[in-house]
Amino acid sequence: QRWRKCGAGRTMDLEGLVSRYRGHGLIARLLFVASVHPSLQLEALQLALQRVRETTMDTRLYLEIAAKLCAALEEHPQPQSASARAASGNRAAADGVVDEAWLRETESAARLQLDKLDSELNS
Repeated sequence: QRWRKCGAGRTMDLEGLVSRYRGHGLIARLLFVASVHPSLQLEALQLALQRVRETTMDTRLYLEIAAKLCAALEEHPQPQSASARAASGNRAAADGVVDEAWLRETESAARLQLDKLDSELNS
């Protein structure tokens, strides 16, 4: 479960806070939750980063969220062994959690799509 202590004995459920949102609204809500609920910050940013990767081609937003996640991880380091990091599937890079391969592939696909749309518009 994704319950966290919040205030005087209350609990916050990240899934409950964002369950009514989809698409870009979900990402915006996750970023809002990360900014106002310190106990949910890391989880909200990780989920936002995952949703951007899965549902958009917005590399700028991906990099913004990755930078926020890296800053949050520096503020709240999570003890984790090297083998656990490797097993988690997250790409642990010196500069953070950025998936460089996804960035390259997505930027290339976006350029191709833009070129195609531009040629259709001009023909």
